[in-house]
Amino acid sequence: MYNFINRFFILVSRWFSYSTAVALSSGISAIAAIVFGVYYAKATKFPLSEEMVNALVLSSIVAWIAHATQFGVFAKLGFWGFTKSVRTANKFITTKKRPEIKNNLSIKEYLELHNALMFLPINNSITAVFWAQIVIASIFFAAHHSITISPRLIVQGLMMDVIFSFIHGGFSLVVGEITTGTMRSLCKQEMYEQKIPYIEKPLSTVRLKIAFFLVLFIITIYVEGSLIYYNKDKINSIINFSALALVVAIFMAYLLFHQIYTSLKDIESTMNELRKGGKGLLFSKSLDSEFIRVANGINNASKTIKDYQHNLEEKIEERTIALKDSLNKVEALKKQQDGDYFLTSLLLKPLAGNYAHNKDVKISMLVQQKKSFEFKNRKMELGGDICIAYSIQLKGKNYTTFLNADAMGKSMQGAGGALVLGAVFLSIIERTKFSEKDKNLYPERWIKNTFLELHKTFVSFEGSMLVSLVMGLVDEDCGFVYFINAEHPWTVLYSNQKASFIETQLLLRKIGIVGMEGLISVQVYPMQAGDSIIIGSDGRDDIMINIDNHSVRKINEDETLFLNCVENGQGELPNIKHEIEKLGELTDDLSLLKISYQPGKPDSTSLEPLPEIIQARQSIKQGNGLEVQSLLENHLLEYPQDLRALKILSNYYYNSERFDKAGNHLLRIIDLEPGDQKTIYAASVCFKKSGELKLAIEIAERLRLREPTNEKYISHLITLYKLESNFNRALKIVEDFLTANPDNAKMLKLKEDLSDKFN
Repeated sequence: MYNFINRFFILVSRWFSYSTAVALSSGISAIAAIVFGVYYAKATKFPLSEEMVNALVLSSIVAWIAHATQFGVFAKLGFWGFTKSVRTANKFITTKKRPEIKNNLSIKEYLELHNALMFLPINNSITAVFWAQIVIASIFFAAHHSITISPRLIVQGLMMDVIFSFIHGGFSLVVGEITTGTMRSLCKQEMYEQKIPYIEKPLSTVRLKIAFFLVLFIITIYVEGSLIYYNKDKINSIINFSALALVVAIFMAYLLFHQIYTSLKDIESTMNELRKGGKGLLFSKSLDSEFIRVANGINNASKTIKDYQHNLEEKIEERTIALKDSLNKVEALKKQQDGDYFLTSLLLKPLAGNYAHNKDVKISMLVQQKKSFEFKNRKMELGGDICIAYSIQLKGKNYTTFLNADAMGKSMQGAGGALVLGAVFLSIIERTKFSEKDKNLYPERWIKNTFLELHKTFVSFEGSMLVSLVMGLVDEDCGFVYFINAEHPWTVLYSNQKASFIETQLLLRKIGIVGMEGLISVQVYPMQAGDSIIIGSDGRDDIMINIDNHSVRKINEDETLFLNCVENGQGELPNIKHEIEKLGELTDDLSLLKISYQPGKPDSTSLEPLPEIIQARQSIKQGNGLEVQSLLENHLLEYPQDLRALKILSNYYYNSERFDKAGNHLLRIIDLEPGDQKTIYAASVCFKKSGELKLAIEIAERLRLREPTNEKYISHLITLYKLESNFNRALKIVEDFLTANPDNAKMLKLKEDLSDKFN
């Protein structure tokens, strides 16, 4: 019987759809229900007119067609059915040869299919009962127009309705659960293999099905009793109904106990598989809560047993397998880690290095990261130290920009910081090369803007990535150095075989520190021919020093030891590194950057006095200004870098109150002597007097960046902003000054006056 139902199911699903097969497989329940109803009508002598019989036949046909349509009988034409569970089952189950789940379903689609297969039987049962009510209603409607209906007939009709609905609905539920069981089990198995979590909701219980069978038995006895009571003389009808009732009862009992038997066989098969060492997993076909609980219990027990078996094997070979497994894991992790290290080192390589190209300003670098590794027979290093040098142009002058930085953290963390720093710094360099706005900045302003851009980038990491650095510019014409030190070891000057620190105090904290305070000060130093500046990360000082014949070791705390290493190494980076290693063991990344100024042409300012200069000085004493102007302007056409002529001429123009010309000549002096801050101040004053406030402010801001606490320079700059009516900026400068000098009476009064401007 079960094989017949299964073959019928496969045949219908191949012709129509999976859900249609589920619906039609339970069609026998409708036949049984109709026969029970007809016999009950005969037993109680319920009148059946021709119209009522026609209504029964016609409504049954309509109900069957509607039921089949709802369950996707036209699925081959693209109509999947009405309810969600029906459509889902028809869409995700292919029926070309036999019902199978489609390949490559998503997690969501698997869960939808599982829910559909759980609710499809009850959906079929409810639909069957619904259309049963339509059939009964049509019979009652025909009876109303063809016979006389009494209260007794209404009661009998309602009893037929209850019997018909109960039998049809119950059979449909049981048959639907059986026909969908295999597909439901297969769906759960595939979800388990793909590690898709699912929840099983029981549809019924074994006790409920037994209760249905008992109620069916009671109905059978009731109908047969009624038949005997009203038809004592019609023994053939009694015998026929008894035989029919016996067949239906046997068929129902077969379905119920076949399902129970199948579930028990599945449990037995699972236990045998588990006993043989297999997976031992049970995916129940039944929707009864008892079998679902058993399946869950077996699956949990299977997992526990497998865990115990695994642990037992580990205990048996604890000293061999455990160590081997750990070694394999470590080796795999190391390969993966080395691959990550290798990729990061490749990304860092184009960002770091010496890309400067000036013969007078020479850059050399040395980087030795603490972390070394080997990947595919290539020895590499990785760390947070980085050295960079490029050539750029600002205000039409050539500069070499340099950076030596140490990103916080070891290995990958430090390398990540260096990678971010190098990428942002490179983008600033490229932008400077192509942006006219950036090219037109003074070196002090360019350094400040670059520092702030780097700082803002690292602030976004909220303190998890910090960097110390020395960054700056070297004027390639005169060797004048501009730089910023953000909590990096102090910069060293190597001159005449002596090493000394240029700096004496910490001015800025590391970039990336949230809420960093302090005025940004650009430090300057005029390198002379043959001088070298050496910058290094804290790896130069973090040395494990041996004391007392190597019995005691400690980290070096004397930063002046590096000066000895520079002198002993004669300013050459490889030699300096060798001297450091002689003191002890390196405990951190080490990076060194050297800037050497070796001009190849004599300084034009050292030329012997020319006749034009002598004559111009005599003309000044004689008060002949026009002759001074003519002599020196012509002289500067031939010697444009003669500082003596520029200074005499700028002084002459200033005394003649030709402040614009005086200012322009002072700018030429500043280009030749960028360290002359008095001349910078004088140029700003000249442009103030000539009415060129923006240029005067731009020049005065250079002084503020060099000496942010110089009261004279700050007062002058504030005056310029007041003349431009930019009181907000003037007040900000006063407040910044008071941060470092809170008791300055003059600035306090000035702040009060400026604050009144806003009130």
